[in-house]
Amino acid sequence: MRLAAYAFALFIAIFILLRLFRPSDTGAGRYTGSDRSMYNSLSQQRANQPGGSGKGSATKETARTYTGPVKFPALGQSLQAISATGGKQPRNRNVLFATASLKSANSLIPLACKMSRERQNYVHFAFIGRSEISLPDLLKINGEDETCQMIMHDARPDFPGTSTEARMMVSTIRALHHIHAFMHPQAVLIDSTDAEEEYFVLGTRDQIQAMDRAALIELPDPSNTQFSWITKLDSSSLAAWDKIEIDILIQAPAHGAANLGRLLRSLSKADLSAMAIPHITIELPHAVDAQIDKTIADFEWPTAYLASGSPARMVSLRRRISRQKLTEEDSSLRFLESYWPRNPSMSHILVLSPHTELHPQFFHYLKYTLLHHRFSNAAMLQDWNSHVMSYGFSSPKTLLDMSEPLAVPEREASEKEGGAFVWQGPNSDATVFAGNKWIELHSFVSRGMEMQDSDSSVTWPRKETSKKHPAWLEYALQLSRLRGYYTIYPGSDTAEVILGIHDDIPDVPEEYSEDSEAQKDAKGDSAKDQATSLFDADSKVSVLSTLSGEGGLPSLLNLPILSWDGREISPEILERDAREYAAKFRREVGQCGDTAIPKWPDKYARDLFCTPKEEDV
Repeated sequence: MRLAAYAFALFIAIFILLRLFRPSDTGAGRYTGSDRSMYNSLSQQRANQPGGSGKGSATKETARTYTGPVKFPALGQSLQAISATGGKQPRNRNVLFATASLKSANSLIPLACKMSRERQNYVHFAFIGRSEISLPDLLKINGEDETCQMIMHDARPDFPGTSTEARMMVSTIRALHHIHAFMHPQAVLIDSTDAEEEYFVLGTRDQIQAMDRAALIELPDPSNTQFSWITKLDSSSLAAWDKIEIDILIQAPAHGAANLGRLLRSLSKADLSAMAIPHITIELPHAVDAQIDKTIADFEWPTAYLASGSPARMVSLRRRISRQKLTEEDSSLRFLESYWPRNPSMSHILVLSPHTELHPQFFHYLKYTLLHHRFSNAAMLQDWNSHVMSYGFSSPKTLLDMSEPLAVPEREASEKEGGAFVWQGPNSDATVFAGNKWIELHSFVSRGMEMQDSDSSVTWPRKETSKKHPAWLEYALQLSRLRGYYTIYPGSDTAEVILGIHDDIPDVPEEYSEDSEAQKDAKGDSAKDQATSLFDADSKVSVLSTLSGEGGLPSLLNLPILSWDGREISPEILERDAREYAAKFRREVGQCGDTAIPKWPDKYARDLFCTPKEEDV
């Protein structure tokens, strides 16, 4: 009886597995008229895109005619073996590389193995192609062996060599469906070049929409070493790959088109293959030189190779009506009104000064920095984002009032982390402001100015920054001091590769255009352009080579902290100084007297004022 019971249990287990890895009774795995129609529609969409391969021609289709139900002879075994990776949970450490092409496998396998050696993720590789090559041989011919720690999955259907293109696309969709059920990959990485099979790309794009929070990362050239930084990111960072949004804001000068032209040309040459094309807003004064008008008219964005055949233009121009010279207050208001994040946690704004010039790899480093510092497991668990206002890409040399040099700590920890540091002083050259902090800054300035209008005795803010910098930076600095916020800066070696800060043509903010002190500060101590000797836009130096640990970014907890006035301080001192400054601000500006400061800061800065607006925002 016991033997019969065991035999019956074994029969039930085998029956369940066979049912799981066969097409459903609805015919989802069978070549049908609707499948053929869907394949033709998706294929035409891809063919219309620049570089569309147009694979799956009628000649090839007639040579491959099998349309039977889809089964996966080998997939069940490998999926059953990965229970220890936590694949049943929506959030885990699983990352999937997938391909159907041997050429694409040649590019993806080295990248996947490199990621597996970082030991941050469970790295999986799925092959859904027609070739009959074994997975161990596929690994071997691509120069890898058992030291590669990734988990291989044979996701090929039965009869792949004679299946129609439509059946292979259905096979891709069904394979990813089963993989998702057992793995819940946080990101799926594929080759988007013509080397990849069309049915695979179409099927993956179709199925990814049903895979919860998984990000689809379409690599334009997986063999390109510029993308090797992807292997340094953990699964949590990669899951945010296709969710973050970046807009660009530029305040154009009234005179001198050379700086603006240089910046716009560098934007046109930037490699944006790692991210969605950002929208650019250019703020213009009332009156500008004719040459500036021409420079902007000649600027094409996105450039032809980025536009994908779309006539859409992603540039907005905002030109002021008033002829009156801007005050500090007016300039700050206009700047902050230029942008509002659609999603505070995912939408961010890159502020660029006209005197900057970007290296083609700039946006690679930008995305690498954002994904690591905002979305990594460490960032989430240790709440890094609560104190980060922005991400700087230059390496400041002086305090914001330009009275003294900024002394970055020269100690072992700083060198170990590639010279990176955090500073309470924000930056106006090239900085990404976090969406949620931009909202808080917007509300902070609005409430403060309303308070000042209602009480003429309130003097706000106290000038702590040089007139070389735009007026809005003063408000950003004050909010940083009130909250204990800071900006993350790269080491000088990295900053000098990704960004040039030119001072050959003085670039004075419009609100200080008639101020002699501002003219002097903008010109600097030397007539020689410092960026000429430090920055090379055509340099082939990899940004990763300037970072520590073979291209890794540091933990925020390991970086030295500098106060707004240049002192090296501890996190505890940072918090203490912020509380004391907030109490003083509430008394002198917020009209709160000596009332207790609320325990939790308000995301609209309402806790800093005691006669707030009636509106919530």
